[in-house]
Amino acid sequence: MVFRDGFLLGCIGNIFRSMLPHYVSSPLFDCLVCMGGFWGATGLIFITNDYTNVLYFPCVIGCNAILNGLINKTYDQF
Repeated sequence: MVFRDGFLLGCIGNIFRSMLPHYVSSPLFDCLVCMGGFWGATGLIFITNDYTNVLYFPCVIGCNAILNGLINKTYDQF
């Protein structure tokens, strides 16, 4: 969220968006819902190697979707 326009690192986000294609920037930093799956899988594979935690992916992605909706709704009010 900090890389969006009007937030703390919005100018850096604009630079990254201009350099990277959309399908790369979305899971890396631009889409909160996409980031849950990408960074969750990265952590699962490279950090824990415990594949019993795969069921956490839908929970993390769902929580990120709810948070994204709440933040967008709050941000659009101002």
